[in-house]
Amino acid sequence: MSKYSKKSCYPSKYSPGEFVSPAQRIVEQLCENIAAKDKKTLPNKFWVLPDWLKTFKNQIAAANVLLKTCDIEAILLVLRNPRFSWVNSLRNKKFQEEVGRVSKNRLTQQSKEDEAEKELDREIPEIKTFGRDHSKKNILDLL
Repeated sequence: MSKYSKKSCYPSKYSPGEFVSPAQRIVEQLCENIAAKDKKTLPNKFWVLPDWLKTFKNQIAAANVLLKTCDIEAILLVLRNPRFSWVNSLRNKKFQEEVGRVSKNRLTQQSKEDEAEKELDREIPEIKTFGRDHSKKNILDLL
């Protein structure tokens, strides 16, 4: 747990005022889900408690592996989804398949948004007119 840096860029829920790595943020959310399922509350810096130490260390390793293939936002979206509140491990196959699907959908949606933005940014050529200006001029235009 540390101050803000490139590696520690997510605010910690369980260590106020400090920042954690993406893997630690994912494991915090997972442990929060497990504790909610067991009707427990997590204290500040719960990962130093003997009950949570083994789970935290094992899941950090799994989170680092998962982060190599998927982005953190997709993983957190799935963890926050009530349909996946039963997940006890980041190594669960169904969970990993869902994360892959969500990550892929996010990438395709982002590429579609990029294409639409490029289309909007294209330059519109000026319309050139040839010949004289044939608009009528009257006395009221001079006032």
